[in-house]
Amino acid sequence: KEACSLSVSPAPDNVLDGCYADVSVIAGIMVDKAVYHLPLYRQNQRMLDSGVQVSRATLINWVKRGIELLTPIYQAMLKHILLSS
Repeated sequence: KEACSLSVSPAPDNVLDGCYADVSVIAGIMVDKAVYHLPLYRQNQRMLDSGVQVSRATLINWVKRGIELLTPIYQAMLKHILLSS
């Protein structure tokens, strides 16, 4: 088998530059959307009901940026699967 080498650059102070949300908030939003089928408009309503004011446009932006962060991981996993027997 071929050995897999991994190089990792240092993580930035904040995962998403200029974003107030912690990575756990973004991950939670994405999990609620993908796994629990909770649309962003409902998540937005739940936040508003809890007194958290975040626009739906902001939630959409966070999800898009989260997907951008996960894309290289997805591509590496796909490549590994396709090269495996």
